[in-house]
Amino acid sequence: MVRFSGVVRVRGRNLCLDIPDAARNELMPFADRGRIRVAGRLEGADFNATLMPVKEAGHVLYLSGGLRAATGLNAGDSVVVDVQPQAAGQVTPPGDLVLALHDQAGAAERWSQLPAAERRELVRFIEDARSRTTRARRIEQFLAQVLGRPVHPPGQRTAGPLWTCPICGQAFVTRNMNHSCGLHTVEEPFQGKPPEIRRLFDVVRQAVEAMGPVTLVPYRDRVAFMVKVRFAGARPANTWLDVEFWLTHRVESPRFRKIETLTPYTHIHTVRLTGPADLDGELAGWLQEAYEVGCQHHLRER
Repeated sequence: MVRFSGVVRVRGRNLCLDIPDAARNELMPFADRGRIRVAGRLEGADFNATLMPVKEAGHVLYLSGGLRAATGLNAGDSVVVDVQPQAAGQVTPPGDLVLALHDQAGAAERWSQLPAAERRELVRFIEDARSRTTRARRIEQFLAQVLGRPVHPPGQRTAGPLWTCPICGQAFVTRNMNHSCGLHTVEEPFQGKPPEIRRLFDVVRQAVEAMGPVTLVPYRDRVAFMVKVRFAGARPANTWLDVEFWLTHRVESPRFRKIETLTPYTHIHTVRLTGPADLDGELAGWLQEAYEVGCQHHLRER
């Protein structure tokens, strides 16, 4: 365990703590490409975080919204922090999560069998809660996910029109949702890519558009598909096209290059396509399920 003190400051839009040189030197042997994963305790609150390298301060600890809510810290506050470096594959759940795992038969064992990346994201999901009520609800959802039970997403379908950003024209279900106001075209991600990759994207696009109304949302390196929310996207490379889509449950298949569990009901699956034949009935079925998420059919009616 490494202890250090500091003063909370503002960096950009975020609150953070500078890591003193002495503490940084103790932690650097555990760095991975400059980043240091830690578990720690601050003002009585357990947290997991990554110490980020920055030019002007060596490393900083950013205070997440959940940690700020739990501690009530503001810029200018002096604090003492205890952190412990985390080895690759190591994820330390906070105290209330440990108790919840041991209260449910079989939960601790199932937790230990989950991939480290999934465990890390589920802990982040818990620790980002901004109130005790939200945290308690998320722990219930977390246990359901660990035990393989259905997890019902909170929220309701939006019946009214989407909010449109007056700067970039992007549409969102929530007014003033945080986003990048970059203006891009569908052609931009394919610049410098072979024409067959663009044709492969058109095959995917046609398959998705056959499911119903779809809006294309281009970014610098990918194109997203959206109905009420963004539910899928395509990211081109020189020899393949990665197709990503949101399902409300994890699907285990050797076809997936990557699965990111962001919450117990948000699982981003990625399939790599190298030719039109890769878009078969199985993938079309997953995209259809993701399209229903884009329509918010997984949420309750108002």
